[in-house]
Amino acid sequence: MAKKRKRKKIRFAISGILLILLSIIGILHLKPLSNVINGFSALLVGEWYNFLLIIIGIAGIYLILKKTRPKFLTFRLIGLYVIISGVLVLSHLAYIDNFDASIKINYANIIRETFNNLNAFITETDYLKGGGILGAILSVSLINLLTAKGAKIISIVLIICGVFLFTGITILNFVKFFKKGTKGAINFKNRLKNIIATIRAVINPKNNKQNEEVASEIISVLENTLNDHGIEAKVIETHIGPTVTLYEMEIKAGTKLNRILNLDKELALALAAKSIRIQAPIPGKKTVGIEIPNKNSSLVGIREVLENIPTSIHCV
Repeated sequence: MAKKRKRKKIRFAISGILLILLSIIGILHLKPLSNVINGFSALLVGEWYNFLLIIIGIAGIYLILKKTRPKFLTFRLIGLYVIISGVLVLSHLAYIDNFDASIKINYANIIRETFNNLNAFITETDYLKGGGILGAILSVSLINLLTAKGAKIISIVLIICGVFLFTGITILNFVKFFKKGTKGAINFKNRLKNIIATIRAVINPKNNKQNEEVASEIISVLENTLNDHGIEAKVIETHIGPTVTLYEMEIKAGTKLNRILNLDKELALALAAKSIRIQAPIPGKKTVGIEIPNKNSSLVGIREVLENIPTSIHCV
């Protein structure tokens, strides 16, 4: 009996070490194994794959320290699952909002687009977007049941409910804190302030002014680089996103689009960017788009997501 327990503890310890190694390899992008780890994580949760790897690492530490199987259905973990579900849905709804209006919102189309984006991410030809296959399934299900606007509202409610479950705050906590007197009330007040501050940060995060300042500098570099290659172009609009910025350019009539598409490496060199993406032309417009990764990533506010809800969305 003692030998069996010892073997079981050894197995848990080895499993914990493997999980920590997987987490480190994925987070530090130690190729080529990280491509497999990150690809699988991205398949599940999309752009939140690093967060999943951190959770895997924490689970590994737990196995090493406790040498026992963790309980997956505690109130705190259920709250965490609810928060993650809400975040994945919001992320994928924001991704769906950028689809062409001709794409119908159904399981087949959304899952196909999600896999296409994952493949582009693995081959480093595009940036990872959305909440992965889990976000795709959950978001399409909510859209079909409640429309896009209803899906966003439900996702926000899920996040708030998950926060309360995760922190363990209930109505009974209010009664207990008041009975314990001023000390308990102050502790609860501080705890509540932290939760409200967290919710406000998710709903309406501060704008990243650094990205706006860098965007103005990049505009002149883009225009000058294209002019050096004989292409007259002018940036007429910039769309600053959380991870990339789209520069919308107006080019001189008669300019061949292939000339612009062939300048991706020259533009990346001039901008000191790892890679860029050129849309020539932007669908439905007479302009060319150049997507450049931001040096500083920023959060997408829930308020910003709600303000950009489309007036109509095709559902099947």
